[in-house]
Amino acid sequence: MKLAVPFLVVCGALVAAAIVLGALGRAPEVDDLPDLTLRDSSGHRFDLESMDGRVWIASFVSATCIDSCPEAVERLATLHDGLPGDVPLVTFVVDGKSLWPTCPSAARDRRRWTVCQGNSVDADDEEQVRRLATEFLLVADETLDGLKDRAPAAVIVPVDLRGRPQGIYKLDDAAVGEDDPVVAAAWGDAEFLVTLHRHGGWEVRLNALVAALLLAGYFLIRYRLIPAHLTCMGLAGLFTMILVGLGFGYVDFATSVPMRGAGWARPSYFAVMLGHTILLSLSTLAALTLVYLALRRRFERHKAIARWVAPAWIGVCVAGVAIHYLLGLWFPAA
Repeated sequence: MKLAVPFLVVCGALVAAAIVLGALGRAPEVDDLPDLTLRDSSGHRFDLESMDGRVWIASFVSATCIDSCPEAVERLATLHDGLPGDVPLVTFVVDGKSLWPTCPSAARDRRRWTVCQGNSVDADDEEQVRRLATEFLLVADETLDGLKDRAPAAVIVPVDLRGRPQGIYKLDDAAVGEDDPVVAAAWGDAEFLVTLHRHGGWEVRLNALVAALLLAGYFLIRYRLIPAHLTCMGLAGLFTMILVGLGFGYVDFATSVPMRGAGWARPSYFAVMLGHTILLSLSTLAALTLVYLALRRRFERHKAIARWVAPAWIGVCVAGVAIHYLLGLWFPAA
């Protein structure tokens, strides 16, 4: 265990370097979403605060395109149908003249698709909707102005749990077929964000808990508190096995949805992920060896191997926490 301190210092330095380099490719920070009150196509009240703490898809279209851009509306319907079950699609109509927008026939029977706009009578006006698009969701002014001329016909913006835009995709009024790259990209963002949220919490907590148990086990054995040491190490092993099981789900997720960070975010993430995978493989095998040696009461051999295994095992936990932090910080660079 004498090697633990320098090993952890090196791990910390590498993670810190990854964070600094990856910051060059991270998405711009934006303020929290404003509290907007709008009206949907049935005249019902829609509050933007209902999207707080949710992954959702924002889209922007012009009032004229709602009625005269059938291909674009159909592609938005296709987007809605392929989203994870708890991800809503909210379409904001700009340049509207009426009290509330026309509801496309494709949206009438789709429960998670809301079509809304502002007005100057009983809701925030359209200027606030445009401000939402440009200042908070980072849609360029010229892109939003182009909606009047159907260039583009619609803009799609996946939004994460913290209200941050995760990509800006332009949709034209053309039939694309099953392989629609714009729709597929938005699907990928939504699936990634939802899955990251489901995976992240417990795995981060378990990694931190295992690291704490390993450090506690080290200090306990130094003071010859063997029963407490055995308890800590047994729990560390149990929770590590749970993490390995969760890791299979992560691997399935990571191989089905590509990491789309840009700049230094990609090599930083993959470097940490590679180190985590190598250390996990080595420390898992070595930990089983330590259990075998302890059961055979070969304590000197057990102690000699533990000096190498313990810091590697702690490094696995540090890298596990870092992976989720890096993904949450940088995916994708808008």
